[in-house]
Amino acid sequence: MSTICLLDGGTGSEVDRIVGHTTGSKHWSALFHSQHPTVLRSVHAAFAQAGARIVTANTYAVLQHLLGCADEEIGRSVDAAVRMACDACAGVAGVRIAGSLSAHASDDVEEGVLTTSLLLTARALSRAEVDCIFVEMIQCPRVGALLVSAAAKIDKPLFLG
Repeated sequence: MSTICLLDGGTGSEVDRIVGHTTGSKHWSALFHSQHPTVLRSVHAAFAQAGARIVTANTYAVLQHLLGCADEEIGRSVDAAVRMACDACAGVAGVRIAGSLSAHASDDVEEGVLTTSLLLTARALSRAEVDCIFVEMIQCPRVGALLVSAAAKIDKPLFLG
């Protein structure tokens, strides 16, 4: 007999739908945990209450090359996003939290810059309270290889998509 594991949906798209069009920049969803915390928390909770067994923390676009911030800010942003997902799902038994690692809007980023950015987020995810890592939106072989290389340094189960 097979087991089906229901994942959450497009968290960023759902927050965007609720608060209005926020997609004006490449990192539009990266800081939802600080800009729209109540909405983000309610979206995570709604997915969990609807039966999702894995809810993805809002770390999809938390990348230094997009945000232009210090290393420590990436760590704080990842921690805040993961903590928010954990808190939102705390009342629903059996929900696991995934961290998201992507190379969002990175096709034209120099390889060294992108590698450093991905490794920084990957290290922050490895320290966070996530159960697994979703490597998302692998859009081209060059960027995909960098994503997988960074993700392989995380001691958590990996899912590629």
